[in-house]
Amino acid sequence: MKTADWPYDADQHDPLTQLRIPVTGTHPGFTYTACFDRDSEARPNDAEAQQIASFIEEYQEHYFGNGSWRRVQQAKPFDMDCYTTTVFHKWAPNDWSYRCVTWQYGPFWVPVFPRQRGGEYDEQQLGALTLVQVMDRIHAHGGDQPSTRWAAWKTSHPEAFRPPRTNTPDRQTINDEGRAVTTLRIKRACNGCGLYLGDADNRDVDEHGNLTDVRAECAICAPLVEFEAQGCATWQVTPRSISQVGDELDRLGVYAKGYWEDVDGKLAVTGLRVGTGATRVVAKYGDWLVRHPDGQFAVHPAPAVASSV
Repeated sequence: MKTADWPYDADQHDPLTQLRIPVTGTHPGFTYTACFDRDSEARPNDAEAQQIASFIEEYQEHYFGNGSWRRVQQAKPFDMDCYTTTVFHKWAPNDWSYRCVTWQYGPFWVPVFPRQRGGEYDEQQLGALTLVQVMDRIHAHGGDQPSTRWAAWKTSHPEAFRPPRTNTPDRQTINDEGRAVTTLRIKRACNGCGLYLGDADNRDVDEHGNLTDVRAECAICAPLVEFEAQGCATWQVTPRSISQVGDELDRLGVYAKGYWEDVDGKLAVTGLRVGTGATRVVAKYGDWLVRHPDGQFAVHPAPAVASSV
């Protein structure tokens, strides 16, 4: 909301504002470099927010450098003076689109609305794209590959654009004494489910020597990171955690008790029943229980196979 102290149509108190990312509608009223659409179905996670901020910074640095006009922009809450403002929209985890405010013809979003994909209006047949893939497309300028300028920017800013992990297989050799020697690289496992993600590297330890949270890299746990970015609380229900989860729900005033099923001819607890009536949900062992900001519960099911081996 605009006020005398805040003349912008971007949301003043949105957390993205602290990163100089305007959160607006699809037709912003200022010449922002780039915006995030407030009507998106999902919010950017921390890594994606850093990527949008870096996208904006790259534009400003390329066109304005460190001159006086750049300093004028930096004195404002957002970077502006871009008449082809890019608006980013997030549909779901790893599903992004964009539009330019100057577009007059063609699809509203690229890629198109999810419900239109594969249909007669989906001329480019792109499917779901990650945020980085969308940015690469913006910087391809009509070609198949992003510009060398953009590729160099990503390489020089690993804090926002981390390269894919390598996954070096174990190597077995025979030494001079005829003994088998196995050479291996230390692997990084997901903080959430324990699934191996690839070789461990510098991104896995913070400045205090603590392991970083890499769940966003994991296909199993990335949706949970998305939920948490939207203000949801999450719990994994296991035989070991079920009592603790039940106690936490009890403190929230939520009804929860063990869910019983027949297992090999005997009744046994196989999960947690939460809520009553039509809103009741059941989280089986291995599932993740999700509490949305409005108090509603949902279940993120355990993967068919979740192994760190």
